[in-house]
Amino acid sequence: MHSNITRFARLLLAAALTLGVSAPALAGQSSGTGDEPAQDKVSRADLEKFASAYSEIRGVRAEYMPKIQQASGKEEKAKLKKEGQQQMVQAVRSSGLEIAEYQAIGQKLNSNKELQARLQNIMQDQAPAGESDSSQAQ
Repeated sequence: MHSNITRFARLLLAAALTLGVSAPALAGQSSGTGDEPAQDKVSRADLEKFASAYSEIRGVRAEYMPKIQQASGKEEKAKLKKEGQQQMVQAVRSSGLEIAEYQAIGQKLNSNKELQARLQNIMQDQAPAGESDSSQAQ
């Protein structure tokens, strides 16, 4: 179970970085109120939106990574990366979150095991029948 959460955190970070955000930029997103415990709170609705966006982003990555790897030139690779990033941004926005909200939740997930468990439960609930078993094996 722990390895699945660790793997999930790495995938999450990769997805955030693919959206063009560096780890320092994620860490720097703070309201400056000093109310850190309240900032760790994420509603179930926002976690459901995040899970939906994350699933879509995984699909985009699965579609574009082979295309990028097989691309013959730098220009073609850059074009495909940009296309993939645009689709990832669209996936986040169509889920009902803004990019900054998605990234903030992602940052919280990287350091909050309880939040990771909540998200994992939501993602299992959202998975089509038979898919939740195979997603655990990844």
